Amino acid sequence: MATSEKTITCVPFLNKRLKPIIFDDGSKGYPLYIRVIYESKNTHIPIDYEDWGYDKYTFYYSEDDFDSFIYELENLDELLADINEGVSAITWEIREFMEFLQKVVEYETRLKPNRYSLRGLGKRLKLFNEAALESQSKQLVSEIKDYLDNWDDGSFGFYIRPDHTFLQNFYRIEDPIYSHFLRLPENIKFEIEYYFLVAAFANHEYGPSYRYLQMDSGLASFKRFMNQDSLFDPEVLLKVELKNRFSRFLSLNPPTFHKDLYYNKLEQFLKSMKDKHRKMIG
Repeated sequence: MATSEKTITCVPFLNKRLKPIIFDDGSKGYPLYIRVIYESKNTHIPIDYEDWGYDKYTFYYSEDDFDSFIYELENLDELLADINEGVSAITWEIREFMEFLQKVVEYETRLKPNRYSLRGLGKRLKLFNEAALESQSKQLVSEIKDYLDNWDDGSFGFYIRPDHTFLQNFYRIEDPIYSHFLRLPENIKFEIEYYFLVAAFANHEYGPSYRYLQMDSGLASFKRFMNQDSLFDPEVLLKVELKNRFSRFLSLNPPTFHKDLYYNKLEQFLKSMKDKHRKMIG
């Protein structure tokens, strides 16, 4: 299952070493784990249900249900092709997760071809969920608050809540910004524009993840996104589609700096994550 030329194998199993739950029919349910095997070594990876948006007990199976899950997993393509068959969305997601695990190990063995260890793989997986704008949001809130605490005798400082995200704070000051009453410094203006460009690209408040940028050629996709003439044309009112939740922000606040500056900043984020990843591998 999910085996590559590098002898990387991912095998689902029920972790019966952990305390079971009891289902309504009296059967025991055990948590689903993935055993990752590389050459003669292996490690056990639990399903991070919070990242997947499920309840913890979604990934508890009785032995009978687990057998059904394995059947679905091993015959997924055929079942999907048959309109009369129903397939659990979780089975599909588990297969994608196993393929992702394989890609991670393949990538890590290229970084450290000699004496590669699976130890710590679970912690390193969490790194892939880090989003480009999560720390950027906190930094922007701090920078804007510091500036407004000192601008016009601090009359706007109270608008900024350090415990809220950048987007939540931006709602409070966007009117004076767009009316040109409140003029922010060029460095903060650039950071805001970068935020909205990257957020609009991913259509997500915190932008693309390290996983997407590294494993799915996300940086190249961002470059193609930035090469759209509409983004930098002042005559174009709608910079991205209306269904994009950042359409309004991007249209009201179009980029004013050269596109390479925004691209280079996201590229720097990816580089910093790769450096952090290498250090974790050891």
